[in-house]
Amino acid sequence: MRQPFKFREQWLDVSREELEAFLRDYPRQLDARPPLGRKANYREWLDPALGAWPDSAIAKAWKRGASSGWQIRQPIPTQER
Repeated sequence: MRQPFKFREQWLDVSREELEAFLRDYPRQLDARPPLGRKANYREWLDPALGAWPDSAIAKAWKRGASSGWQIRQPIPTQER
């Protein structure tokens, strides 16, 4: 039997400055995928304490041509133990 859809995460569009402030103030160490030293058109920030990807993704940034976008996951999931 099929399982019902999980509640889909809501992603909030933010400015670059808001994303940078969010990442700076986030309470735990984050992993960037791909790493920050590598050039990329799309990047996600992951909180390993929240589990495996894609559940651990909390922020995204991308660039397509002249367009850029930044998003923060809302609400931020809590660490379950």
